[in-house]
Amino acid sequence: MKSIFVGIDVSKHSFTACALNTTANKLFSFSASMDNRGLSKLLSALNPYPQNAILIAMESFGLYHIPLFASLSARNFKTLLLL
Repeated sequence: MKSIFVGIDVSKHSFTACALNTTANKLFSFSASMDNRGLSKLLSALNPYPQNAILIAMESFGLYHIPLFASLSARNFKTLLLL
């Protein structure tokens, strides 16, 4: 069962990520650049939690979501794309 829910708002040059647990407590919230540094920041924020407990959802925004979605999927994070 997933117990960490991460929503990602994507834009051309950056993204905003927010994570909640099952009781709606905010675990983290930040904006980061849409590059390797931003991905590293997100992975560091996710690191304290078991990967199998995490569910990530992000919006489909032009082509801008593809690198982040692909990077998370390649690392076996359960990632949903909202159309």
